[in-house]
Amino acid sequence: VESVKDSTVEEGKNLSFEVTLNGAAKQATEFDFVLKAVTATEDSDYAVVPTFSHGVTYSDGKITVPVGVDSFTVSYETKDDFEVESNETVQLTVGGQTAIGTITDNDVVVESVKGSTAVEGKDVSFTVTLSGETPHDTTFDLVLKPGSTTSEDFESTPVFSHPGITYDATTGKVTVPEGVDSFTVTYPTVDDSVVEIDETVQFTIGGKTATGTITDNDLRVASVKDSTAEEGQDLSFEV
Repeated sequence: VESVKDSTVEEGKNLSFEVTLNGAAKQATEFDFVLKAVTATEDSDYAVVPTFSHGVTYSDGKITVPVGVDSFTVSYETKDDFEVESNETVQLTVGGQTAIGTITDNDVVVESVKGSTAVEGKDVSFTVTLSGETPHDTTFDLVLKPGSTTSEDFESTPVFSHPGITYDATTGKVTVPEGVDSFTVTYPTVDDSVVEIDETVQFTIGGKTATGTITDNDLRVASVKDSTAEEGQDLSFEV
């Protein structure tokens, strides 16, 4: 085997490797053949049974190349799943020559998240923009962290602008239905009577993060004015 060429394919299509020999086989010739999962997962990301061109056959870790063949392709079916994931790879070795196969994701991802500022008692909201319309139900991880707030400052159950979006509090996952390219996630805040500084929450969905700020609406001391008095007179401070 002279070379095996790397291959990249979008999930759901065939991952094909081009194998080149150093000449045409003069008789049926065997080569060792191994496919290893690197970051991809066998069965769930790709089919384990290869297909070959030019009459090449496979059995027990070896392939047999027929007479007259000087190159051929090895193909694996990849699976089109609904998971948002990074690129996944496999390693193919034929006759001592190795190549990497890369399976790219075709699912919509979170492109950006925009935070907001709200006065306590109002809703703090986050605008989520996707990389395109969801082609099917698509799931994203969602995490809300208190930041400088406490759990008493806001409601932890999200409200979505799109009625078809659902949230599983047990898994922390949001499912977005087909045809959605953006939406807002809202959390009601609590109008308390405590005088406090601005407070923040950190919102993360699909790996993108934004900050929400809750401002205080309670009366506070704006200033206290210095005072000077002659002894025997009242020392007065203006608040």
